[in-house]
Amino acid sequence: AQFETDFSLKQFKDTSRNHRLVKYILSKIEKYKYHNEIDFDSELYTIEHILPESADENWGDFNQDEINRSVYRIGNLTLLEKALNRDADVRSFPEKKTFYQQSNCNITKNITIHYDTWNEDRIASRQANLAKDAKSIWKIQELNQ
Repeated sequence: AQFETDFSLKQFKDTSRNHRLVKYILSKIEKYKYHNEIDFDSELYTIEHILPESADENWGDFNQDEINRSVYRIGNLTLLEKALNRDADVRSFPEKKTFYQQSNCNITKNITIHYDTWNEDRIASRQANLAKDAKSIWKIQELNQ
C-alpha cells in the first residue's frame, strides 16, 4: 500500500507544526497498541530524538550523511516526559535506554526491549512498524485517492 510506503520514508523536519503532528501520531499509536492515553497537547510530553540532532562522539557509528538522513525520521522519534528528555539529552543509546525504561509511554519503553543498538537499519525497521500501526489506525490505503 502506498500510504505504508510513504509513511515508512517520511521525515518530519523540526517545525512547531510537525512537532505537534508527530506527538499526535505517536500518541495515537500509543493508544492503539498499548491502550495508554497520552495527551499530545500536554507540555509533560516532548519529542525525543533517539539519535540526537546534535549527535556527538557517543554516536560515532553515524557519519554526517547518515545523521542527516535519519535524525528527523519518525522511526528515530518517540514520546518522552520532558524531565527524562532533558536528562537523556545527547547521551549514547545504551545510556538513553535507562531513561526510556522510566517513561510512562510504552512506545518508548519498548525501544529498550526490542533494540540493543541504534543505527539506520534499526530506525528504518522501527519506522516500518510504526507505518503498519498508522495504516491500521487510520485505515488508509493510499493518500492520493
